[in-house]
Amino acid sequence: MSQLEYGLKTGNLTEKEIIKIFEKALNKCARESQNPCISKGRKKMKKNTCHGICNPDAVIQPEYDYRYYFNHSACQLFFELYPNTDKNGLVKFSEEGIIWNLYIFNFDDNPVTKELLENLEIDAPESFGIKALREIFRTLECEKVFIKEYTIGENRL
Repeated sequence: MSQLEYGLKTGNLTEKEIIKIFEKALNKCARESQNPCISKGRKKMKKNTCHGICNPDAVIQPEYDYRYYFNHSACQLFFELYPNTDKNGLVKFSEEGIIWNLYIFNFDDNPVTKELLENLEIDAPESFGIKALREIFRTLECEKVFIKEYTIGENRL
């Protein structure tokens, strides 16, 4: 199991362009998968609730109009894409230039690690989750700022 959080410095990329990159990468990997349980269709949904327990010690909890959820339950991959600034102007991660945040939750036998995502030269296990996230990291041309790797049971920032 692994849980990672990244800040994305997407610059002038529009929300629509970013979502298209995510969907294209997921669809490409799903088409290439030999696993019949991997859905070849749309995997995205929008809602305003948070997956996982956010920081209960925060004085003010962030509020978002929506978050994007990408889910492949058959391969135990879940990730959440959401703005770095909530609807009240509260900034989640203060590093300059971060526009979007990416939370990754993977609980299959081949956990996703920071090294597997950031170093595409490393041979990686051929699980769908790792392939899909590596394809997203490869095709999303922006700076990806590693924020945190969570331990089991740890609250999200």
